[in-house]
Amino acid sequence: MKRVFLFLFLVSALSSTLRSQVSIRRQLNDVIALEKEGHFDQAIRSVRILIDGDNLGGEAGRAWTILGFAYQQLGHFQQAQKAYEQALHILEYDAPHRIEYGSALINFANLINMTQGPEVAARMWRKALKVHAELGDHSGMAEDYALLAGSELEKKHRRAAKKGLEQAIAEANSIKNPTDDQAIFLSDTQGWKANVEGDGKSELAAYQHSLELRQNRQGENSPLTGQAYLYVGIAYADCKEGEQAVAKMRQGLEILDRVVGHDTPPYLAGEILLAKVLDQEGMRDEASQVRKRAMWAARELFHADCAACTVSVASLR
Repeated sequence: MKRVFLFLFLVSALSSTLRSQVSIRRQLNDVIALEKEGHFDQAIRSVRILIDGDNLGGEAGRAWTILGFAYQQLGHFQQAQKAYEQALHILEYDAPHRIEYGSALINFANLINMTQGPEVAARMWRKALKVHAELGDHSGMAEDYALLAGSELEKKHRRAAKKGLEQAIAEANSIKNPTDDQAIFLSDTQGWKANVEGDGKSELAAYQHSLELRQNRQGENSPLTGQAYLYVGIAYADCKEGEQAVAKMRQGLEILDRVVGHDTPPYLAGEILLAKVLDQEGMRDEASQVRKRAMWAARELFHADCAACTVSVASLR
């Protein structure tokens, strides 16, 4: 009988622990939803409460990664770096959470790409690729290849970039029963590859498809939807449809301004892209004004929180 009571006690204790972990996981998913809607301040407050509660268990590394991402989107780079470092410290030797470790590596590398440049970031993206390859995680590998392709483009290595994008697309196509986010990633990457190849029509079709998917999934009040409008605008410019290009990019910036503000990294990167299109359309005075404001605001933002930071639009890709 004692053995029966002991067994029931252990089952009860284990069930309580599992329920707690499921609850934490759901709360972190809710925080991710806040981030997708651009509510980064609220996301920070929510995840800090969970972290300070010291009851995260196996979700601790993921929580710190989510916190780092929110800080990064607001331009709080030192706090973002500390959060990512804490995530990696927790996850590096945590075998059951290797996928979370790979995600932390990707996010930290994205920050490093902005603050130190693609050479340093690429080393961490390659490390993430090794982790995802060991796990057979096609989604993670697809993202790694795309990010590495971006670093090759920053170095003007178009052939290597194209190969990386092809590898990203192949991995994305290998995902069984892809989620909406994975479908959007595939469409975005196809658009990016078409951009590299100079195929404006295919680029526009892919980015318009991504925009429609984001509108259906996230609505108009999402920074991701705002960025999708920017991509469509770039594609219109590549198709020599300047009026449509500028209109779509202004629409994207209006969403970003409304949702995350005009002095945040996503908005400033978008302004720099708009300035390039305005230049192409002969609107050089406005292009100069937009570029100067964006570069000045970016320097103020970056140097206020990170004296060694460099301005980059790579985070849009």
